[in-house]
Amino acid sequence: MDQISPPFRIAIVAMLAVCALWFTVLKPKDPGTDTAASDPTAPGVTGLSNDVTAAKGAATKSDAANAKVQAATGGVEAKADATATTKSKPATTGKNGGIAPSTTAKAKTTDASAPLLRALDRKDTVVLLFWNRRGSDDRAVRRAVRATARHHGHVLVKAAPVAQVARYEAITSGVQVLQSPTVLVIGPDRKARAVTGFTTKSELDQVVSDTLKAAKPAKK
Repeated sequence: MDQISPPFRIAIVAMLAVCALWFTVLKPKDPGTDTAASDPTAPGVTGLSNDVTAAKGAATKSDAANAKVQAATGGVEAKADATATTKSKPATTGKNGGIAPSTTAKAKTTDASAPLLRALDRKDTVVLLFWNRRGSDDRAVRRAVRATARHHGHVLVKAAPVAQVARYEAITSGVQVLQSPTVLVIGPDRKARAVTGFTTKSELDQVVSDTLKAAKPAKK
């Protein structure tokens, strides 16, 4: 090294410095390496991704199973009778809030009101009670309805649990049954008169008499 002239020694040292600088600082890096190093997977991310995928798969299977059940049962369309007890279904009514005459002809064979409609066709009067046997007022009204005057067979009396209002759709479609006990007095003119809450035999007899008088044709 002592035999090399100073200029050459300076040049060699400079070259070595440049080489060292090249390998440590100036050499281009692999872009893929930088990306992998700068975006490491956070702890737990892989497991979370797997859980999400599994949950989506389970939801898909559940939807498919529910679709099969609904297809087999015809869908969810059933309604409890308790819904019908609070309010009767609005429907076509006759004049002055009465029962439409067409209702008699269209009564379903499963409608429990069919015998009542036949009585109306005979120009009789119908007394229909909706009651709850657990209520004391209901039981008292039930006894009053049983004792109602029959007017020589021209008054038909019927009592039904309030939970069965929907079964008498042909009768209740023109009126509202919102509570029990409720007594419907329906004359031959198909006008329904509702007596709600506690009532007595004398009151019911009066309502029936008024109903029969109102249904009689006026004398010329």
